[in-house]
Amino acid sequence: MNIAIIGSSSEIAQQFVRHVNTEEVNTYFVTSNKYHSNENTKTLVIKDYLDEKNTISDYIKDLECSIVIFFNGYLAENRPIRFPTEKEINTTFKINYLIPIELTKLINKESKKVPKFIYISSMAAVRPRFKNYIYGLCKSNLEKSVTNLELSEYLIIRFGKVKTKMSKNHKNPPSTISAEKAGKIISNKLEDNGLVHANINLFIISKIIKLLPKKIIEIISL
Repeated sequence: MNIAIIGSSSEIAQQFVRHVNTEEVNTYFVTSNKYHSNENTKTLVIKDYLDEKNTISDYIKDLECSIVIFFNGYLAENRPIRFPTEKEINTTFKINYLIPIELTKLINKESKKVPKFIYISSMAAVRPRFKNYIYGLCKSNLEKSVTNLELSEYLIIRFGKVKTKMSKNHKNPPSTISAEKAGKIISNKLEDNGLVHANINLFIISKIIKLLPKKIIEIISL
């Protein structure tokens, strides 16, 4: 099995690689972090995922990857309540929605062997709230768009908070887990399909969030 890891400098991506069976799985990296090139793993270093999407697609096509995992993520909100800047909005949209969707469309069209696509989503997608509205909306639209693409195989994994550098100043809500645990969960769910939650607690919480009035959600989220 050949797996293309897009956004391989992600802490979750690095932990995922630690948990896959290297005797059965070959991992290949795509990253915009020039310092994340790994001499033991074939790595494609790019400057911009969208500007070089054809290069990325050709790389995955030549490797005949059977799985493509998007680890790209950016969260500028969820700190003391404030309005995000225009730059933060654009970056949030580009990284959390536009990159995975545009690359999926191209790779799905161009690959010799159409791979399974895996996406990292968030509980913020269930009902976007004021405190991280742009991020939640991007994740929600990502889930809907992936479903509408009618891919032969896809997996969306919803996490709660994962402890990484990106989330270090955020509160620790229920079901907060480490990047190491998140990587292990992904490696265990490679055979799953559709929309799944990282654990049963998040599944239950997602059902509750859908039923609660929005005002109550905003209050308990502060």
